[in-house]
Amino acid sequence: NPGTPLASVVWSKNGVPLSNTSNMVVTSTMLQLSNIQAGDRGQYVVMATNKAGSSEIHFNLFVSFRPVVNLSVTTSGSQAMLQCDAYGYPVLTEVTIVGTTSTSNLYTQDGYTFGGRAYGTQAFMGCTATFSCKASNSYGMTTAATATCAEVSECVFNSSCSLICTNTIGSYICSCRPGYILDIDNRNCNEIAGSTSYDTWKIAVIVVIPLSIASALLIFILILVLKIMQEKKISKQSNSSTVEHPRTEALPNANPDMRTREDGIWMAQNPVYSCIHPEKDTIMVMII
Repeated sequence: NPGTPLASVVWSKNGVPLSNTSNMVVTSTMLQLSNIQAGDRGQYVVMATNKAGSSEIHFNLFVSFRPVVNLSVTTSGSQAMLQCDAYGYPVLTEVTIVGTTSTSNLYTQDGYTFGGRAYGTQAFMGCTATFSCKASNSYGMTTAATATCAEVSECVFNSSCSLICTNTIGSYICSCRPGYILDIDNRNCNEIAGSTSYDTWKIAVIVVIPLSIASALLIFILILVLKIMQEKKISKQSNSSTVEHPRTEALPNANPDMRTREDGIWMAQNPVYSCIHPEKDTIMVMII
């Protein structure tokens, strides 16, 4: 009843005046909603006002809908910190981050919506990973996926290993080379007393190899010198029994017992003989 005199009518939702939209028709006597969505839930008020006063009617609109889920991811190294927020009507029965041991909290968001939030941590390594969250109520279940992310090696960004770092799922392991032992802090390596460390062994190899080459060269030179000395000795012994001359000629005043040969070698048959060296003009006496 518009009243007398004629009253002005205002429709509002949750304290906000309403006007015509694609799914809402507002008149002085009627409010019509079509294609109702979860956002249409709330408290509606119609107020009529004239000179005589005002009057209003309140009514609540509850809209049942499956949970709406929003999952956010924050990464640190190979760890993913997940947070899932969900709301729906009727009351939520579950909010879970898939694949993790998540903790959840269900609560009443307002008189027309029930909410929930879940937290979880998930490790991923070597490839991309997709995370998801699901929320349920008596009206249905919703699963939401989020962007993928790739692992970053902890050995590159967070390692404090003194020698060897091995990346693992969400963490890393420190280890040592032979000759070292891992400290109680599981990061630093201490050299074992009485053992040859890797670095010492490496230096020894660098030093020993050149020394081996030098030793082999020295032995080769020594053998070569001994061989030359032996050949000279043999040559000297050979020259003590024969005397070679560059040409063949008769020896003046030579003993009749001496004879010549065409190859330039003077030979004596008697125990004592003498000959003149053609280049030095010295007398050599040889006793056989």
